[in-house]
Amino acid sequence: MHHIHELSHGLAALKLGDTTARDQGRLTLNPIKHIDVVGFLMMVVFGFGWAKPVPVDMRNLRNPKRDMAIVALAGPVSNLLLAVVFAIIGGVVLAIPVSNYTFHSIVIDVVFRIMSMSIGLAIFNMIPLPPLDGSKILFSVLSDKAYARLMVIERYGSIILMALLFSNVLDGVLATINMWVLTVLMRLMRLIIALLT
Repeated sequence: MHHIHELSHGLAALKLGDTTARDQGRLTLNPIKHIDVVGFLMMVVFGFGWAKPVPVDMRNLRNPKRDMAIVALAGPVSNLLLAVVFAIIGGVVLAIPVSNYTFHSIVIDVVFRIMSMSIGLAIFNMIPLPPLDGSKILFSVLSDKAYARLMVIERYGSIILMALLFSNVLDGVLATINMWVLTVLMRLMRLIIALLT
């Protein structure tokens, strides 16, 4: 999921005029190209982590402030689209009558895991704190004066984010939003099943 997220950033940047990600060989679905060692270890140990950010040079963007927000939004949107695709796959699989229910259960388990992880990644990245995508979207709608002030605290964004995560302050909010999106996708699955049976 992380590599799709980062690839989407790179593709959006390329579309908006910045070739940096392409020039550095980062426009690929190969997950190895997107691995950040610390982010990977955090994922293994704590269940959340990050990939190596795709490089974007704002100076190459046609409208730097606006386009950077579009590039940032491309990541979470790609995760939500992936969740929708797997919701459709889950609906189709459940609509197919099979005698082997073990196959059904395995496929549905995989579908739900990918959906949940994709939704979680999208929601997490929309938190408006640097270095997450939500901060870039927030910065794009601020005045230049407010933007300059917030850029001063950008260097502390990761520390603030880690403190919030380890204190579990965000757990309830993130879980609630995750469940809401998952519920919507479950309705989509039931609609597909109803249409195919």
